Amino acid sequence: MCTLTYLPHGDDFAMVSSRDEQRSRGVMGAPVPDPKPDAFYPMDVASGGTWFLDKPGSFTLNVLNGGHVAHRRTPPYKHSRGLVPLRFVELGSTEHFLSEYEFEGLEPFSLVVVEHEPRRVSTIVWTGTIVDHIEQNPGEPHIWSSATLYDEAARSRRVDWFKAMLSEPTNERPIERLLRFHRSGGSHWPDGAQRILMQRGNDLGTICHVAVEHSTAKDRMYFHDLTDGHEQWIDLRG
Repeated sequence: MCTLTYLPHGDDFAMVSSRDEQRSRGVMGAPVPDPKPDAFYPMDVASGGTWFLDKPGSFTLNVLNGGHVAHRRTPPYKHSRGLVPLRFVELGSTEHFLSEYEFEGLEPFSLVVVEHEPRRVSTIVWTGTIVDHIEQNPGEPHIWSSATLYDEAARSRRVDWFKAMLSEPTNERPIERLLRFHRSGGSHWPDGAQRILMQRGNDLGTICHVAVEHSTAKDRMYFHDLTDGHEQWIDLRG
């Protein structure tokens, strides 16, 4: 729920999410198809929700903890932020989500929404008091980092690392470039707690990667559990 990248390439695009979480939280289940909303997503077993969801032909979602800045937690909250993507699917669109979803009582979050056709990229930010809807240019790469784990200086530094990676000549496909960045971005930085593949103490660190590749040739999802090494690709077209 903590670092997300987006890279367009003509009519195609790729997204990769790093989940930075306490390992003691428990298992992150591999993605499975959910026939009711016709969507694919990994499961946060502790909350019964997810942080990353793809509904083929419609949209891709990623929820990050926190709004614009770090906040002080004031539980209890009405439900986990991991249920937010599932609520979005029920409402069916950005417009319905913004007008009908009840944000009050939830811990601050940022929901990145990539609509597939026509392509539209936006971030819905719940600060705990107000809702901001920020439109991004769908033709440009983007990186998002959770405000609860990374302060403004760290987020700015990560943007610089991302831009530097994009400036390197390569023959890699977009998803390959992004996965490489999520595995080694900022590896030169002395503080491992600030790198893209991060570790803070013995418990908190990057525990898995989830990615999607949408192209004329294939639509597929990637999952890599860094705790047990499980790795798989899933065909989203069935």
